[in-house]
Amino acid sequence: MNDAMADRPAMATESVDAALPPPAGMPPLEAIGPVVSHFEFWPQWRFYGPMLLVWAALAVRHGGLRWPLAANPGFEMGGFVGERKSEVLARFGPVARAALA
Repeated sequence: MNDAMADRPAMATESVDAALPPPAGMPPLEAIGPVVSHFEFWPQWRFYGPMLLVWAALAVRHGGLRWPLAANPGFEMGGFVGERKSEVLARFGPVARAALA
């Protein structure tokens, strides 16, 4: 092993032992309390389904499905889908272009 690799911490390849104490400053997992949200484990249809229902209700109320597209009227389809990064960057002025990486 060369000297550059000796200074690096070893990558953890073994499983983490649940009996290990938490890192300094972190509470033990039991002290955090019960889990109050399982959204990250929900199927997508369950999470986004209610949003689609609200979108449909608002479409009926406001007379069309395209009402969210009014947020960015300068972009095709309101920037909702299909906008090209080159088109967005082309709209930047000289000061903004100078700040781009």
